[in-house]
Amino acid sequence: MVSSAAVLRGGKEPVYMNHLCVCVRARARVCARALACLRQPSVNDWLGDGEGWGINLCYSSGPLLLRTSPLEKEERFRGRVPEARDSSCEAKGRERVRGGREEEEGGRERERERERERERERVALHGNALNFGFQFHLRCSSDHCNPMIALSISDSSRARRQTWRGTMAILACKCPRTRLPMGASALGVFVLCWLYVFPVYRLPNEKEIVNGVLQQGKAWRRNQTAARDFRKEMENCCDPANLFAMTKQNSPLGKSMRYDGELLYSFTIDNSTYSLLPQATPFQLPLKKCSVVGNGGILKKSVCGRQIDEANFVMRCNLPPLSSEYNKDVGSKTHLVTANPSIIRKRFQNLLWSRKTFVDDMKVYNHSYIYMPAFSMKTGTEPSLRVYYTLADVGANQTVLFANPNFLRSIGKFWKSRGIHAKRLSTGLFLVSAALGLCEEVTIFGFWPFSVDLREQSISHHYYDNELPYSGFHAMPEEFLQLWYLHKMGVLKMQLEPCEDTSVQPTS
Repeated sequence: MVSSAAVLRGGKEPVYMNHLCVCVRARARVCARALACLRQPSVNDWLGDGEGWGINLCYSSGPLLLRTSPLEKEERFRGRVPEARDSSCEAKGRERVRGGREEEEGGRERERERERERERERVALHGNALNFGFQFHLRCSSDHCNPMIALSISDSSRARRQTWRGTMAILACKCPRTRLPMGASALGVFVLCWLYVFPVYRLPNEKEIVNGVLQQGKAWRRNQTAARDFRKEMENCCDPANLFAMTKQNSPLGKSMRYDGELLYSFTIDNSTYSLLPQATPFQLPLKKCSVVGNGGILKKSVCGRQIDEANFVMRCNLPPLSSEYNKDVGSKTHLVTANPSIIRKRFQNLLWSRKTFVDDMKVYNHSYIYMPAFSMKTGTEPSLRVYYTLADVGANQTVLFANPNFLRSIGKFWKSRGIHAKRLSTGLFLVSAALGLCEEVTIFGFWPFSVDLREQSISHHYYDNELPYSGFHAMPEEFLQLWYLHKMGVLKMQLEPCEDTSVQPTS
């Protein structure tokens, strides 16, 4: 059941209209012909009076509880006069409203008691069911607006259920009237949403981070319990053992999947894509000891190459150079290396004219896996497929694996829940996350995104160049602080000092 009533008010004395009447009233003038002279109770009885004008809109799925009962309303309207009236109707209406005000103030308690009695009689005869009502009231004056919302829950006599008393809650708020244009309001909403997604807080600067790392000291001990707990947490959220790469098991023929970096696009595993996938993840899990090598400039003159190569499984980021001039610092062994499609486009011209150069550069990685996010972004699919076919055509030793977009999406949500707010996680953090789920022991090298080292000496961004990443795309300081926390907890080891000067503690 839908009921509607409109009230236009001026001054302190309300004037009420019938359902089909429309009236515009100035401060000292009333449109009399459209008004019923008999006062009609409305929601303004319990919302209160005030200067200005107001509009009431009522909607309910059943009878709406007001100050007067439906039976009393019917009795009042039995003597209602015809709609067309003479000019004295306005005066009579005003007199009736003023005279009824004192009478109603004294009779409100009696009306409420009669209503409670009627409700008890209805409950005794018919039982109770729930009806929900909603009312919106907006009253404005020269300086402010009072939007009011009323929610009512009343009893119905149609269903036979256990007795349940109806309740009513009124929510009222007061807000200053604004003259801001729509564009300014939309901008305010956008700013609030932006602050929700990217909260404003102060990160420590480089000097504070350096001091915090130095205070930690060189002493470190692996916490097997913490590492095991974190690995289990990664398995529960992201399942890297099964979802690290796309396989015929987790990506069957005909399955529809979404790009993890594209909200509006999806793709279907067809015969051509299905034939490129391995049967299962090609690793002997769990991996014992893993080294994850970033490309930070802190690796220069670190002499950590031998320590990196001692691991059972070595992971590297974004096709880094491994020529003889860098082997002493970064090692030479590689089991898995990532390759972003942007590198293929920029460094090898999308393999349209530089296939031989690309194949020659891949030889340094020996029998390794090339891990590519082919289905992370729609624009990255074609370059990734060209890498696969190029290496297959020349019979190269490398094997291309495609990152599972479901795994990348889960990793992003995992770290966002821990406070990393960025457009996209870095490749290094993706790789460390995978290693923490696949390996029993993880040591990371070259994860230092700052322009000075621990001795506050300037260093390059990468150990092989000083090309800076795009500003605002990754949250590198936040990622470092999360990894540093795992280092302090003993979940992984972060190598920041030169390896010659670091004393390795025995594992517990």
